[in-house]
Amino acid sequence: KKKKKKKKMKEEEEDMIAVVGACCSARLSALPCALYAARVCVREGGTFLGAGSECDGQRCPTGERGACCYLEHNTAACRENTQPGECEKVRGTFLGDGSDCASSANERR
Repeated sequence: KKKKKKKKMKEEEEDMIAVVGACCSARLSALPCALYAARVCVREGGTFLGAGSECDGQRCPTGERGACCYLEHNTAACRENTQPGECEKVRGTFLGDGSDCASSANERR
């Protein structure tokens, strides 16, 4: 258990001193783009735009975004504003571009 804790602390320290730049990720921020360490951005499924890059609103990739139904601790869960690839990572079902959790009620899972 101590090794895991030390490893996590080391990763957090590395994240703090890591290369920072613009990151496109709905999961990390309510904004389409925010400044994050490259490692954090990629780990959370974002698109890192490069060291020292700034968010300008025009550079984040657009594409399908919608609801994703998945199991979390054997309970049905739903996450909105996800891309199909993000949904695949949690072994979920992408409900289509523009879908939301309220209208789906996780019926398709």
